[in-house]
Amino acid sequence: MSDAVLPGQLGSMLRGIFGETLYEFNQDLFSKFFEPKIPKNNPVYKLVMNNPPAPFMFYPVKKYNFVREGEKIKFNFTLFGEYRHFKLQVEEVFQFMGKKRWNNGKLSVKMLESKILPEKNGEIVYDWNNYKNIEINTQKTSLEFKTPVSIAHNKKLISDFEFERLFGFLYRRMFILDNAYGDGIIKEQHNYDFGQLNIYPEYINLQRVNIFRHSTRNQKHPMTGWKGKLTYKGNFNDILTYLIFGQYVHIGNYTVFGLGKYTIK
Repeated sequence: MSDAVLPGQLGSMLRGIFGETLYEFNQDLFSKFFEPKIPKNNPVYKLVMNNPPAPFMFYPVKKYNFVREGEKIKFNFTLFGEYRHFKLQVEEVFQFMGKKRWNNGKLSVKMLESKILPEKNGEIVYDWNNYKNIEINTQKTSLEFKTPVSIAHNKKLISDFEFERLFGFLYRRMFILDNAYGDGIIKEQHNYDFGQLNIYPEYINLQRVNIFRHSTRNQKHPMTGWKGKLTYKGNFNDILTYLIFGQYVHIGNYTVFGLGKYTIK
């Protein structure tokens, strides 16, 4: 409803406004969304301890640095596992968000549309059970990162995109999300022999980029990642189904803000 310069990465700002509004709307629900607890007997507890991944995710469909009066901001919001049952409450929170002034009161907004994706036979839209047995014969697969993918090892951004390593990060995220918030059908360890699959990078065109979360008290919080395209060649067999489903859960750090989004061909 007004011109505005956005203070940083839109996904981070949306998460902040969502949290503030959810706290005003329902403090118990806020605690469930922003302070999820993983029981110690859960197999992922030893991996995440008291810092589990967020059970939800924002993904702005494009990058916004500046918005003009009348411009639309579009984003996707994903709920993981059991949290899908809160979609009606979340839609109400979005309606309240549309009545607030964003960016410290500098940006006036109006909610135009909030649409829940249709369900299929009462089931969630993206169900791993519907994907794990997909058979696609291909010897070449490309991943295009739409938002920076931030995969760190020992607190350093990785620069080695050996397929087994990349797959390991994706599998670990799917295992954690499934066992923390889902049905717990994904095992902690996969049984794929990458020596036999012989998958290797054929083409790498990645650029390192820095983006910033919105500043607080003039403090900037950088998020670093890779954008671009990766092409792998080899025997994918059942591995490809994980890459297909991974498009919906993203990969790496800062996924709650929309980072780590990729599409596959």
